[in-house]
Amino acid sequence: MPIRKNLLHECGRIVKIGTPITIAQLLNMSMGVVDTVMTGNYSAEALAAVAGSNHILMPFLLFGVAVIGAGQAITAQYLGAGSAKTEIGKVTIHAILIGFLYSLLLILFTKVAPLVFPFFGFESSVILLATNYLYAFSWGLPATMIFVAFAGFYAGISKPMITMLVSVLMLGVNIIGNYTLIFGHFGFPELGAEGAGWTSSLAAWSGALCILLITFLHKNTKVFIQLKSVLKLEKYTFQQILRIGVPSGFSSIFEVSMFAVFSLLMGRFGVNTLGGSQIALNCASIVFMVPLGLSFAITTNVGLYVGQKKYREARVVGYAGYVVNGLFNLCSATILIFFSFNIASFYTNDLELARIAAGLIVFAGIFQLSDGIQVAGMGILRGYKDTKIPMISNLISYWGIGMPLGYLLGFVFGYKAEGMWVGIIFGLTIAAVLHGLRFKIVSFRYIKTGPQALIR
Repeated sequence: MPIRKNLLHECGRIVKIGTPITIAQLLNMSMGVVDTVMTGNYSAEALAAVAGSNHILMPFLLFGVAVIGAGQAITAQYLGAGSAKTEIGKVTIHAILIGFLYSLLLILFTKVAPLVFPFFGFESSVILLATNYLYAFSWGLPATMIFVAFAGFYAGISKPMITMLVSVLMLGVNIIGNYTLIFGHFGFPELGAEGAGWTSSLAAWSGALCILLITFLHKNTKVFIQLKSVLKLEKYTFQQILRIGVPSGFSSIFEVSMFAVFSLLMGRFGVNTLGGSQIALNCASIVFMVPLGLSFAITTNVGLYVGQKKYREARVVGYAGYVVNGLFNLCSATILIFFSFNIASFYTNDLELARIAAGLIVFAGIFQLSDGIQVAGMGILRGYKDTKIPMISNLISYWGIGMPLGYLLGFVFGYKAEGMWVGIIFGLTIAAVLHGLRFKIVSFRYIKTGPQALIR
């Protein structure tokens, strides 16, 4: 097949698989938005309790999600290699067990997490609400890990539509549950922030049970997941998931922590600047769901070809991934830059806040170009099961370059919020370049001598 035609074909495959994944990502993100809106309408204290709890818990939760999400790349490679379906399904079984054990650690963490709230200046009434919220939320953590493991399985076998449909159900449960338990409708008690926690757990378990039922009842998927596989655990499979997943988990922590510190430092420039920056970050986060979803599709397609030992085709998928993400990022950046004030005005009626936010949304638009390209690179390398070097690249880019440069420009040279944004953009750009160079090295090594030549 001619190179151009092959590239277009792979772009189409990425969009086809990536669209349901992207929609699922947006639906899952929407649950957080629903929690914020409904607790905010209930009381400021409830909103502070839920938001503060999530700020503390989310980095650790995302670490676990990234670890067991490594099953996607392994599943795709096994499928490409023509492995037995039961062997492919074992990956998901092992991912679930790792996720379940990790969820127990997270549950223990939720018991001690409220102890750090006083250091952030939270009032005692908010701390009590946060404690109750975390207690209720923690019951859903094992279910969250089950759902994530199966999401990786369905993405790995190129059937992400299942995950998307289940995510619709979870969002519905989240909306109805919050309305019922936060405000006390339909004869249920009015629980406020705690109600949001119970609803999150209920949504997680509804998603986990639904995806389990679909898997075991559908003839095309139940052959993958055999219960007897639980009794045949393999050290090698555990090692594979952890070897790929743990570096991915740390990459997530490096990025999440960077933005957390970025937001905290932004508060030093005043309330309006902090608010404007949060609006810009929210816009960037929403738009980022698309390149993130596409990156998972890239992982699957690269992994399938690597499993088939079609290493030249895998490299073409990498190029296609950059093309698809690059085109979307260019479009989204254009919209954010040229319609920045219109977007800011949607968030607030305060003209001064809207003006500040609009200026920072322009930076968020530029930010999209780098962020979308770097996440495409991460997706490509995940497909090769190469995550250690990207983790180091992210650490250097975010904490060795991006944050120090942002602090220097913002606080030392006096460029304030704009300087901080420039530093973050520069860090993401460095990450994108490093991931691209790593892709070039890895893909050519595979073509030359196969995966055994890759130094991990």
